[in-house]
Formats: sequence, C-alpha cells, structure tokens
Amino acid sequence: MIEEIYQIFYDKLPASLVDILPVYNECKIVTCLNPYYMVKLKTEDYHIYDEFDYICSDGMGPLKLQKWFGHPKSVRLSFDLSAMAGPVFRDAIKNDKGLYVLGAKPGEVEKSVETIKGNFERLRIAGFHHGYIKGEEDKIVSEIKESGASVVIIGMGAPAQDEMAVRLKKAGFVGSVYTCGGFIHQTQEGMVSFPEWSNKLGLRWLYRIFTQRGMLKRLIETYPKFAVTYPLFLLRMK
Repeated sequence: MIEEIYQIFYDKLPASLVDILPVYNECKIVTCLNPYYMVKLKTEDYHIYDEFDYICSDGMGPLKLQKWFGHPKSVRLSFDLSAMAGPVFRDAIKNDKGLYVLGAKPGEVEKSVETIKGNFERLRIAGFHHGYIKGEEDKIVSEIKESGASVVIIGMGAPAQDEMAVRLKKAGFVGSVYTCGGFIHQTQEGMVSFPEWSNKLGLRWLYRIFTQRGMLKRLIETYPKFAVTYPLFLLRMK
C-alpha cells in the first residue's frame, strides 16, 4: 500500500540541513522524494528507501500538509544551489575531500563537471562517469571506491539512482552519497538555481511548469491522488 512509502518517507525526513551534510568516516546516503515519485513508485521498490539515512522532501507540498495535520517536521531540501548542493560542495572543499559525479548522458556529464569546477574552484574532482551504466554497476562502484572520492552525487532518475546509492553503501563505500535528480543534466551550461521569488513563496512548482517540459502532465497525473492519500496517512498517525 502507498502508506508504506509515506511512512518510510516521513520517518527519514531530516530535521534540518545540518543532518544531511557529509560525513567522511562512514557511509551516509541521502535521497529526495516528491509526490510524483511516491505515487508512481512500484510497491516492490519501497524497500530501497529503507536503506537511506535521510530522505528529503523535494517540494513544499508534503511539508505544508504535515503542518496542517499536526505533524510538522523537516524543511524543503533538494539537490540544487538553493538548498543542498552549495553546502555539500563547500563542506567537501573545507575538508579537502574529492567529489565523484555520476549521471546524465555521455558528453553532458563532462560539461557539468566543468561548470561545477568553474563555480567551486577548490573542489577536487575525483572522477566522473555518465549514467548509462546498465550491466556495469559493479564496475562503476569499484571505480568510485578506487577514485578516493568521499562525496558522490548520482543523477540517474529514480529509482535507478537510489539503487546505485544503496549498492555503494552495501559495497562498503566510506563517505556520503547524494542522489541529485536532474542536477547534472541541468548544469551543463551553468549553475541553475530557482528564482528567489519561487523559493520565498513556495512556488517552485509553478516556475517548473513553465520551464520544464512535461511538468504539468506530471502534476495532473499524480498530485490529486497525493493530495487525498497523504492527508489520510497523516490523520491515521494521530
């Protein structure tokens, strides 16, 4: 039942940005979920999310509903400059730790790495690879571990990126792993950030409707169901 993924999501929400900052002496894996993915996820994939240390809310909808129904918890955190990416990269720089970038198409990931380096000059890039790795996952896991990276970002779409994060954890990777959705693809030509007004007013979804193809269709397909089933879940928690 869909309430199972809602419970996993709620239980693993971070209290603040501090919770998801990198650690370097053990493995921490962090992902983000939004209403679209929770509604679309197959039941057999729910177990993947039990393995995560934190699951961030990539959207204000769940957080607002939690507040309205008496379960306030967490803040909106997604892997972009307005939330997680900057603090994670700066922490790696501060501690002189290497970053591995995994995701996007061949040719795109190279451009993204150059963008990241251009904006975070002292960030050490330990390695990178495109996200089309089906059948080669174990090889890439070994490459990441051998690279000396202590921070990994993975942008392969859910649930593939989440499966890869869990694979790294089970393979004994030491450091912090973040799924980053479309961050790698979106930063080919420059660091993309949402307008300040959209962050302040909680209207990132509206901005995305006009800037991202297919966003309106995604909202129509999944958000009405979420708007009914998540409040029911929250009511049953009381």
